[in-house]
Amino acid sequence: MAELNAMMGWTFLQEIDVPDSVKDLLVDGEQAKVAYKTVRDTAVVTNKRVFGK
Repeated sequence: MAELNAMMGWTFLQEIDVPDSVKDLLVDGEQAKVAYKTVRDTAVVTNKRVFGK
């Protein structure tokens, strides 16, 4: 639950193109759908998870 609370605390400032470097982090069958600029990082939404980069 702590991870969910931390994720909900992100502030998505602007939708951006998915960075090319995200491809190295994807597992088999995973596809990046959208990315958002946050205060200091990038949040990426895939068909399997949400993560910060």
